[in-house]
Amino acid sequence: MAEITDELTPALRTLMRSLSPQGRTRLLRTVARKMRKSNAERIKKNVEPDGGRMEPRKRGRERMFRRLHRVRYLKARVTGSESSVGWRGRVGRIAATHHFNLVVEAKGRRYRMPRRELLGISRKDEYLILDAIESELLSD
Repeated sequence: MAEITDELTPALRTLMRSLSPQGRTRLLRTVARKMRKSNAERIKKNVEPDGGRMEPRKRGRERMFRRLHRVRYLKARVTGSESSVGWRGRVGRIAATHHFNLVVEAKGRRYRMPRRELLGISRKDEYLILDAIESELLSD
């Protein structure tokens, strides 16, 4: 994943500066939507960005993160210079607990949640981003 991004970062910065502000916002919005959709599909399938399965629940067979992937919770945000995908509020704290392997207290006991990487950029996502950039540059 890092190989493509590291090689192209200087060139992408130059290309981003050459776009008009509207074109840059349009590109960032497209990338954010694609990343939101890609991450939502992975979360729904309980698959991490590297392609591995998430560690299952200790009890029961119930699927994890049944609602976390929905548009209502997983938001794509765009400013003039960046785009992001994530959660806010209570849902964001729950997601962060799993994503960053944090300790949570419930019923007077402390639990360390297993690390379950929810958001990230896979190899496929990198190509989606490059495709969006190419489409935007060809349309300007």
